[in-house]
Amino acid sequence: MMRENIFDVLDKRWKIVEKFPESGQGASARITDSSNNEYVVKILKASLTSNVRRFEQEIEILEKCKDIQGIPKVIDVNSEQHYYVMECIHGKTLDEALSLKKYKHNFNIYMESIMSLLRIVSDYSKLGIVHRDIKPSNIICRDGELTDIFLIDFGIAFDETSGNDNTTLGEELGNRFLHLPELQSGNKRDIRSDITFCVGIFFFLLTGSKPQNLLVDNKKPHEKAENIIKLQWLGSERLQIVNKIFDKGFATGLNERFQTVEDLLFALNELNRIADWTYSKDNLTDSYTLTTMNQLAEKFKNSRMMELELCKYNEKEIGIGKSFIK
Repeated sequence: MMRENIFDVLDKRWKIVEKFPESGQGASARITDSSNNEYVVKILKASLTSNVRRFEQEIEILEKCKDIQGIPKVIDVNSEQHYYVMECIHGKTLDEALSLKKYKHNFNIYMESIMSLLRIVSDYSKLGIVHRDIKPSNIICRDGELTDIFLIDFGIAFDETSGNDNTTLGEELGNRFLHLPELQSGNKRDIRSDITFCVGIFFFLLTGSKPQNLLVDNKKPHEKAENIIKLQWLGSERLQIVNKIFDKGFATGLNERFQTVEDLLFALNELNRIADWTYSKDNLTDSYTLTTMNQLAEKFKNSRMMELELCKYNEKEIGIGKSFIK
């Protein structure tokens, strides 16, 4: 008999505190035990019995990652009713935390945040796991701190040690944050996809924009006119290295991207060596402000014309060269 309420399967020792929006796969909620300790429960929909193996593998992967800092730990599993309980991480998603004023153009915090994410990816990759769905909403910043992050939702992750993918032939994976061609039809079990997602997260930290696609109209995300403007606060030296990172990280072919987490970390460490330089409106003349520069995007509908105009202004007024304009 079909249950009317998906949460009816919960053991009586758990008390529901807050229900989260249901997904296509099931439901989740914040719960407490008899000692008022808070946890999160994830329940598979009864109508999705065909997905039981995938759900079980998600639990297996989380339990396999129990010693990795930055991945929530499983507390309890009910195999018969298809739900599991994990630790509750109080905080905000990455996109929610990034909107806080204290993080605007905070380069050092951004660097610490992406390094923390890469450490998590490095740790689970050594266990043969590929997440395949890294995006801002799957990154929780504990207490809203960008430097204290947790990666969640291993629902479509792959564990090479099990040899089972539990995804159907022709099924498209990934997310709308950054479409990766290999996850649509290609090598769907490659850690380089997760590394590329991390490049996308770094782009998101620096610009506040989602990269969405590796290439549109022959332009990578950082080469779009509106994003060229958004990246200028970095200053010329940093920007040159950042663009090189994105040139490689957003390549359409897997073999052309960063091949290991260590490769990307090396590039980021090169960026870290650049001396701090705060870019603010004080660096601009009275006649040209950031607002004026943003207006160029409206004035020049042809993005190439806008780039050239912006480049001329950069050289004349604030000394940023042409090296990052393609």
